[in-house]
Amino acid sequence: MKPLGKWLPWVAALGVMLCCTAALAQVNHRPIEDFTNAQVNIGGWINGNNVLYIGYIDVGGVANKYMVDNNCGQPDWGTTFSGDITEKALADGRTQVHIVLHGKNAFMRAALYVDNTPVLGYGRAAVCAGFTPVLGEFLLTLDFINNQGLGGPLPDLWQLGKEPGQVLQASLVNGTAQGPLSFFPGVPAGTPGFMHVVQRGPYVRGKGVPGHDYYPAELVDVKALGK
Repeated sequence: MKPLGKWLPWVAALGVMLCCTAALAQVNHRPIEDFTNAQVNIGGWINGNNVLYIGYIDVGGVANKYMVDNNCGQPDWGTTFSGDITEKALADGRTQVHIVLHGKNAFMRAALYVDNTPVLGYGRAAVCAGFTPVLGEFLLTLDFINNQGLGGPLPDLWQLGKEPGQVLQASLVNGTAQGPLSFFPGVPAGTPGFMHVVQRGPYVRGKGVPGHDYYPAELVDVKALGK
């Protein structure tokens, strides 16, 4: 048997390379609650090319928490969240995150963009005062770089990208809800209505369509049912 002494440095270097490659390739699955529990805001989507309505979707159960914190009773809207979080370690210590979130009986509403006048459903304060909440279903997918290591805190959706090292790469939301119209031309208040929110984006920075924003698919539609 020949001595291995002259090969030991190469063996050690190969071991380091394999170790580092395995670390960078590490993929971690996390419960979807790690994302929903991190939410503190109820954000809204708009159609940037024809702004009329803003569609609000509570992607983290923030409205339920508000109801409890403000002594509005213990609401049981049957809200459920399901999905998965996948994150992969990056060489610089950050993580690549992919989120798929499905919500049912989630708090939603639509309002006029110019002054936030309720159009379908009502805000949290009005619901706390006794107005009926509007609930719906949505699917949300997110791809972003988090400025944390594997298992680190996840950001609030509406704060994503505001901290150094965080990068929003892609998002897709598709949500629908039915409920009483609050203010809608040509129909009395309380008429059954429907809301559909779709947004996909963003384009890579600098690649937007001239005259448009960076989101290639946008829709915030509200209509009276049967109309």
